[in-house]
Amino acid sequence: MIDLTGTGLPPRVRFPSPADGFRVTGGQGAEGLGRPLDQELRSRVSSTDLSRMRSDTGSSNLSVRSAPVTREVSGYAAQPPYTYDPEKAKALLAEAGFADGFNASIDINPRFVQSSPLAIAMISDWSAIGVRVMPRELEHSVWVDRLRAGKYDMTLAPNFAFTGDAEWSIGRLYVCANKRLGYCNERVDELVGEARRAVDAQRRQALYEEIDAILWQDAPSMWPFELVVNYAWRNRVTGFVPAPSQVPDFSRSVRVTQ
Repeated sequence: MIDLTGTGLPPRVRFPSPADGFRVTGGQGAEGLGRPLDQELRSRVSSTDLSRMRSDTGSSNLSVRSAPVTREVSGYAAQPPYTYDPEKAKALLAEAGFADGFNASIDINPRFVQSSPLAIAMISDWSAIGVRVMPRELEHSVWVDRLRAGKYDMTLAPNFAFTGDAEWSIGRLYVCANKRLGYCNERVDELVGEARRAVDAQRRQALYEEIDAILWQDAPSMWPFELVVNYAWRNRVTGFVPAPSQVPDFSRSVRVTQ
């Protein structure tokens, strides 16, 4: 809680939101390379200094991600932070056959306000390892069409989990049969299927802990940041509990006094 007493403003609460975060994803058939980005995307994870980027963008509501899903999501399991290591990134590129780097583009939807400054900051780091990326701002409907078709080199997208459960993101994006991101890992499919059938909460959490670890290692996407959402309400409102989904829930005992 941020105390704003005496300012004439209502109190403000900063609250982690599972509905929001960002991911960078390589296309199913990347336009600039003619094949999906796998090793190439992993190289960019190692070449991106997220702590510095958070500082440079001047955004106080960004938190460095620590898993494929955000902290408030059921199924979250913290992973070891990626190490900023440009030399390792160059080695991964060379191993993938791109010792001299390559050219690519990244789709940006300006409807998501923080997308552009984040993309520019990442592009700067990637250029140091020879990955030359052109930002491509697109009208919302065009961006969505390209996202759904997988017709992009990279895209910067929000990572929503409206239900507050990992199934919403992982079961939708990283399962082979859905063919969303060009990623397929049969072990992930097996674990997701078992988690869907599990009725014991602890067993389900254990399954998602393994899923999170596999995805973090495979890096089918790059998960740079999650968002901290600001909520504000006046002192005469009682019983209000911020909803991580950002959809206000007034079904609880919310009261407004005179």
